[in-house]
Amino acid sequence: MKNRLILTLLFCLFTFLLFAQSKQNERVLKVGVESDIDVLGPWESAFAVNAKIFWNILEPLVTFEEKSTKIKPNLATSWKVSNNNRTWIFKLNGAVKFHNGNSLIADDVVASASLFQDFKGKVEKVDRLTVRFILPEPHSGFLHTLVDITYGIAPSWNINEYKVLKKLDRLEDFIPIGSGPFKFSRWERGKKIILESFADYWQGAPWLKNVVYKVIPNNDERLSALEKGEIDVIDVVSPADLPRVRKNPNLRIISIYGMNICYIAMNTTHKPLDNIKVRRAINMAVDKKRLIIMFYYGGYGVPTNRVLSPAFWKFRLSSEPEIYRPAAAKKFLTEAGYDKSLSLKLLCIPIARPYLPDPKGVAEEIKRQLADIGVKVHLTIPPTYTDYDYLLRKGDYDLVLEGWIDVTGDPDYTLSSLLSGKESTYNDSHWHNQLFDEKLQAARELPISEIKARKRLYDEAQSIFQEEAPWIPLFHTKIFVIHNHRVKGIIFYPSSMLSYHKVRLEH
Repeated sequence: MKNRLILTLLFCLFTFLLFAQSKQNERVLKVGVESDIDVLGPWESAFAVNAKIFWNILEPLVTFEEKSTKIKPNLATSWKVSNNNRTWIFKLNGAVKFHNGNSLIADDVVASASLFQDFKGKVEKVDRLTVRFILPEPHSGFLHTLVDITYGIAPSWNINEYKVLKKLDRLEDFIPIGSGPFKFSRWERGKKIILESFADYWQGAPWLKNVVYKVIPNNDERLSALEKGEIDVIDVVSPADLPRVRKNPNLRIISIYGMNICYIAMNTTHKPLDNIKVRRAINMAVDKKRLIIMFYYGGYGVPTNRVLSPAFWKFRLSSEPEIYRPAAAKKFLTEAGYDKSLSLKLLCIPIARPYLPDPKGVAEEIKRQLADIGVKVHLTIPPTYTDYDYLLRKGDYDLVLEGWIDVTGDPDYTLSSLLSGKESTYNDSHWHNQLFDEKLQAARELPISEIKARKRLYDEAQSIFQEEAPWIPLFHTKIFVIHNHRVKGIIFYPSSMLSYHKVRLEH
């Protein structure tokens, strides 16, 4: 009798533990991502997957309101700016704790600022919870710049550790510490990144216990995994698969216009692309409407001649996208002296992106269209993003099919990052135009409240860009999140960032 009672109690305990473990497992969100991260930190990586993951681990001083590009306080509770837009003072939130239990202080911001991408100003500690940013030039859009997760804040000791390990070429040993709703747990290279909830998160502990990012490079395999219930969320999908998604009663779609653009940058340091007529001819030879029908149908994307999408301050798309005129393109090439045997190298990003779900397909169709005007294209699609980035930084291309997702919501960030003649990592056309830069500078010097005047200057800058044609602007696209119907509470921003802090999984 006694033995039977013990066995019964053990069975009940085992059942309870299994039930508890099952409940624990039910609080795991599985997210399918299109590629692995390239480094355990957001500060020196332009890789979009890094940004998406670290958005839930680290936090910047300010952030977006939900479904908006309007700025709201985050790690900073308030700020003020000088009349010349050069000095910005931020009061920090004393309630914020990092994942290791330390409280946020000014020293952490000063240390983190030493890793901020393309930041050339100075950051000073005013007191324990106050910092001062001093910019080398006026910048009315600086507040929006700080939304980017490359401006994420970590404890000062963690930043110093990152620098030491980088110098030793051992960044794989770095453990990132942030103040976000989830903390880093484990990285299985090429397979998954695992986060766990942070119980002391200053905005309240997440309901989820874990977020697991599974690396699934193939679009179809990623969608199939979602349909089978192996993952819960994806945010890169082929437009051709949207009808299939809409027919599935277990899947839901969130869609907004993204702050993005897909384009071909022309290397204006290479002949004959230093010639405006040649660049204009190549623009005329690309049939954007055909590309839309082939790769972006169903309202996924719209053709454009400009840089800024409607997600920025409701900018108009374009008076009329460049009309497909192959006969006029041939004439321009003849006038430029390149009517025969023009050969160009086209470098193509190798992974699907929200603005370019089928890179290979788009690149091959553009190659075919340019052949119609006598331009022979040699297409290079590197096996990995790392290989692609190496060729890009080396300048080993005439044309490069790529794109951009703005993460700040301020037009200056996109225009200056991609096209300014001042030194910029992302100006892959190497185009320099003094008047264009002057328009951007004039906008930076205006008070941050002068939206109409700044918008006019950005329109004028885009008109200069259109006339000079250093790119073939292709499309702005909607961005999608597709998730299992059980997933509730995803926060989706026009920057393509996803927050899982408020997510719950319902039965």
